[in-house]
Order: sequence, then structure tokens, then C-alpha cells
Amino acid sequence: MVGVGYYAAAGLGGLFTALTIGRLSSRRVLRADAVIGVVTTASLAVGVAALARWGQARRSLDAVLFGSILGVEPLDVGVIAFLAALTATVVALRYRTLLFATFDPEVAKAAGIRVDRLDDLLMALLALTVLGTMQVIGAVLVSATLVIPAATVRLVTPRFGAMLVGSTVWGAVTGGVGMIAAYHLDVPPGAAITLVAALGFVAAALAGRAARRLRT
Repeated sequence: MVGVGYYAAAGLGGLFTALTIGRLSSRRVLRADAVIGVVTTASLAVGVAALARWGQARRSLDAVLFGSILGVEPLDVGVIAFLAALTATVVALRYRTLLFATFDPEVAKAAGIRVDRLDDLLMALLALTVLGTMQVIGAVLVSATLVIPAATVRLVTPRFGAMLVGSTVWGAVTGGVGMIAAYHLDVPPGAAITLVAALGFVAAALAGRAARRLRT
């Protein structure tokens, strides 16, 4: 709307929103899901109002909501590759600290770990990840592709390291299978990828329940 590139403008906006959510959640005023709902809906309302008052949309609403995975440009691939390498590096360097702060933040804080700064780092990485992938899969489906593979692997293993690797691999697998399904079924790729991931989650949940009954 103001003539600034997508990655610059959305990057600043996304980082500001992510840090705001992190700070409000850490103060325990509201639950994290409530804070996310308030901040994201308010941000969306501000964007729609500003666009209606001063600008015009350069992309169709379907492309914004559900992405355009078949129209990916080399710049988008480069940005995603860079963000993947950056995230992997940060996780590898701060693995033990992240593990400690994730499962017991109060004890981690007592041990001298700056949990608030670590939360800011995680929120910044999450915002950058959303920024890099939203061009491809859209604003609606980006949360599903971030959450569903991790939730699926969580049903299979309780180990933190296995969850990191497994969710990454499973996310890539669902992406490939979803693209193939989209081609043969003639449906939008973003929706197909999300449905494949959701089916995997259901299968993992049913398999886990069957295993528990067998042990019983």
C-alpha cells in the first residue's frame, strides 16, 4: 500500500505482532490463545481498514488466504531456504536451553536463563517462518502446516529431539504427497497439503489409541 516490498513491510509488521503476543502472554494477563486471537484479529482489521481507505489489493483474496504455490518465484524459494537454515542453526546452538525453558520455564528462570528473551527469539523465528511461507500457502493454511506435522509426531514420540526431526520430515512428506494429490484430484495445492497432514494426524491418533488398548 505504501510502496514497500512485501518482505520488508510484512517482516516488520510480523515481528512487531509476534513480540507483542509474546510479551502479553508472558505477563499471564490472558492465556496465550486469547492473546493471539485479540492481536491477530486486531491486526487484520487494521490492515483491511487501511487498505480500504488508502490502497488497493495487488493480489486476489484467494491468493492471500490460500497462497499460490504453483506461482512460486526463485526469490520465494531462496527466502524459505535461508529461513530454514537460520532456524536450524538457532535450534542447534540453543538446543539445551530451549529444551529446559520449554518444559519447565519457572525452574529455567530460577537457574538464570533469560526465558523472556528466549521467548522473544522463538516468536521472531515463528514470525519470519510465517512471513516466508505465507506467499506460498496463504495466511489461513500457514498455521495448519506449522502445527499439524508437529502435533502428529507428538502423538508418536515424547522425545524432544525426535519431535524436531520427525515433524520436519513429516511436514516435507505431506507437502510432496499433497502436491501429487492436488494434481490428480484437481484441487488447490494448499488445501490438499493441509488435508493430507490432517489425515496423517487422525491416523497417528487412531494408531496410538489402538496401541494403548493392546498394552492394556
